[in-house]
Amino acid sequence: MTTGPEPGPCLLALLTRAKAGGQPIVLLGIGNELRGDDAIGHLVAQGLQELELPGLKAFPVGISLENATHLVARHDAQVLILVDAVADLERPLGAWDFFEPEALDSFIHSTHSVPLSLFVSYWRQEIPGLEVHFIGVNIHATATFKTVSPEILKARQALLAAFRNGLSFEPPTSVIMVRNRSKGTP
Repeated sequence: MTTGPEPGPCLLALLTRAKAGGQPIVLLGIGNELRGDDAIGHLVAQGLQELELPGLKAFPVGISLENATHLVARHDAQVLILVDAVADLERPLGAWDFFEPEALDSFIHSTHSVPLSLFVSYWRQEIPGLEVHFIGVNIHATATFKTVSPEILKARQALLAAFRNGLSFEPPTSVIMVRNRSKGTP
């Protein structure tokens, strides 16, 4: 787990740098929709698909990351962001942070049949120079058929807002002042 600066500004800096450099970003959202809070990565990717942000291709991959490995190369990713649930009872429910991709297997709860670190190694070998980032959202329970908790939905909204802020194109707005030059007005 990272212990560095706040994750929000780090994400904004990552997105701003990728956008400025014209680096295509692929986001893979991992999670099981039938296991409550475990669906967080999948839900984030669905929300980002709906936003259609420039420079970002988001894919909700559910629990089958192995079926989505081709998407990274197909979309010419230079930056890959994985979003998934992490389980740390010491951290608040819904807290999110960046984690070192090389250490994924030490803190990811074990719902994956293939270790995530193996995918990261594969992508880095196949796509030289690929930046890989992992965002983990802290969950506490993954009971089958449980609904997603309000804290996890709040984390989803925070992540969607951060991506929107980092990648949206907002044209500068200017106010044009027009003076009334009719009779009697100076």
